[in-house]
Amino acid sequence: MRSIPWILLLLTTATVAVAQPALTPIDRDKVPEQCLTIAKSADSPSLNQALSARIALANCQLDQALKPIALCDCGESVREVDEAAAPSLAMLDEVYLAGDSVMKILARSAQGEMLTNLATRLLATVPPPVNDSEAAVKLRELRLDMLQTLLEPWSTRARAAFSEVEQIARANPKLANNAAVVAAVRSARARQQGVARR
Repeated sequence: MRSIPWILLLLTTATVAVAQPALTPIDRDKVPEQCLTIAKSADSPSLNQALSARIALANCQLDQALKPIALCDCGESVREVDEAAAPSLAMLDEVYLAGDSVMKILARSAQGEMLTNLATRLLATVPPPVNDSEAAVKLRELRLDMLQTLLEPWSTRARAAFSEVEQIARANPKLANNAAVVAAVRSARARQQGVARR
């Protein structure tokens, strides 16, 4: 009877040692040709290699998904880009959930950068004033304000992602020696105040 607790302890320890998060399999038939090389590494038996590859794959797939979209400062473009970005953002969420502290930081950093860059690209579609008149300048400002309102959900999510990067880094001071983490934290701090607040 006395040996039972030890057996249970060993079984529990063994389970913890072999348990790894189950990642969603990559359907290579749906992966753009330009991203196939990355996709091969995304199913690596090495968890960190698979997660790193999925961060790269999320960006690659989004780049390809955006190519056929004609961007404009309109609600239709925002919806189309939002739909195109959803799978990549979901992949980064999965990396965050499956990864250690470093991977969590890299996943949230990539997510924040992705959302920020999408907002920047759409804001750039607002044309400059047709002339220097006050009316033309105000019209452009109005169009920017209207588009900014549509983009606010992305901006809010990006700010939250960058804030989380800093929180995780503060909770894990030993990561200060990791170059990738240092770069992510530095970028997060620089981004937080200006994310889509132009």
